[in-house]
Amino acid sequence: MFGYLKYLGALAATLSLLATPTAAVYSNYKVTPPSIPCILYEIRPGDYCYKIAVTNGISYKQFLAQNPGIDCTRLYVGQSVCLIPLNLPGSWGKVLNTDVTDNIRADDNNSDDNKAKNLNNAAPCKAYAVQEGDVCSQIAEENALSVDKLVEINESSPLWDGCNSLLIGQTICVA
Repeated sequence: MFGYLKYLGALAATLSLLATPTAAVYSNYKVTPPSIPCILYEIRPGDYCYKIAVTNGISYKQFLAQNPGIDCTRLYVGQSVCLIPLNLPGSWGKVLNTDVTDNIRADDNNSDDNKAKNLNNAAPCKAYAVQEGDVCSQIAEENALSVDKLVEINESSPLWDGCNSLLIGQTICVA
């Protein structure tokens, strides 16, 4: 009987720790959302990474890229994750960069200077914000590119999930 009560006491202590997450308990598992501007989502009971991504209209690959270091096996209620970077036209949200000051904002008033750093390498690229109804063939044609070239210059981006997965507001390189 004493062993059973001891077990219940240990179980109750464990459950109380799980119910009230603290930095000490979760310091190895807590993921700080990227410091880029983004829409935050608070984990609810029953959530898991894939479900959160699909429910919110982003691919699992994009979700992981927007939350570097996340351990999807150790999510906890109340944890914040980044859903969608707030990419404005003329900017390139550097999802893997945790320093906002390193994000490069383009000069929206001068299209010749509308440059941003491409995540593929340090080469500058002309940024384009995907609009409703956009498809790769149309974007490529408007920027004097082949679809293959458009794919090539974006395929290393953590937010690029192919031509069939363009998101409104997503920033891609077009030159």
